[in-house]
Amino acid sequence: MSDPFSPSAHFRAFGFVVLRGAIAPAELDALTRESDRAIRDATGDRYRDDAGGTSNGHYIPATGERTPVSAAMVRRLAPALERLAGVALLPAVVEHNLLFDQVGWHTDTAHAVPSLHAVAYLEELDERSGALRVLPGSQHLDESVLREVLQGQPFRDDATWRAAVAAVPAHAIASRPGDVIVFDEHLWHASHGGRDRHQWSASFVLDPRRPAEELAVRRYLASQFDAGAELDYDPTHYPWYGCGLRDGCPPRWYAQLRRLGAVAAADAEQWGARGSGRAGEAPMTAE
Repeated sequence: MSDPFSPSAHFRAFGFVVLRGAIAPAELDALTRESDRAIRDATGDRYRDDAGGTSNGHYIPATGERTPVSAAMVRRLAPALERLAGVALLPAVVEHNLLFDQVGWHTDTAHAVPSLHAVAYLEELDERSGALRVLPGSQHLDESVLREVLQGQPFRDDATWRAAVAAVPAHAIASRPGDVIVFDEHLWHASHGGRDRHQWSASFVLDPRRPAEELAVRRYLASQFDAGAELDYDPTHYPWYGCGLRDGCPPRWYAQLRRLGAVAAADAEQWGARGSGRAGEAPMTAE
């Protein structure tokens, strides 16, 4: 049976929607090749080292000169994502990811501002191989109640957390390469099983038009970065806000991200006290 809801109605009610075949074969092939090349290039000898990334994988910024397909995807998908959200959006974080392991139950933000995540898995996935699992409609529920349950002791114990993640009565989103899954960042989600899954990922947040919105968005954007963080990739050619976004997307995006403090926060994460000659780029000496 086909989905009886419109995509926007499905997104508003359940917190997610799947855009089947949203990436055409030629674009998918280019994205897949770019993803593999970028992750290998950025991580070098750490590419296959589970301990070399975060606990769950490698997360590589993807709006620079070496990731033009990713930047073009952001630009192309944005209008459809704005129709789903019902508001104007700004891209916040865009990545090529290699996920090593399953992921526990969580939300992507606690900030009370509209934001969404678009992800495209580059391998076919189902409930046994690491497909995204969601709790439909959980973006509308009291987060503290769900957090107490879904991040309680069974989910923190190394001996039980894998089984606990799988035991939650959730919806596993089976997907094929070319599908794009869009979900509200306040939606509870996880994954179970699966190894070495390639994922293109882009988060978007409300483009603020009023002072109260602007304050909330500033806080959201600041929370995306960790000043002085230890990076597992080479940031020289993988800036958070690179030329693909700065020069190839609507000019308002970069201007807003810079005005709202996102570019400075991103530079502080990647370059710390060294700063950069130009916001969003490596220092001139990095080459």
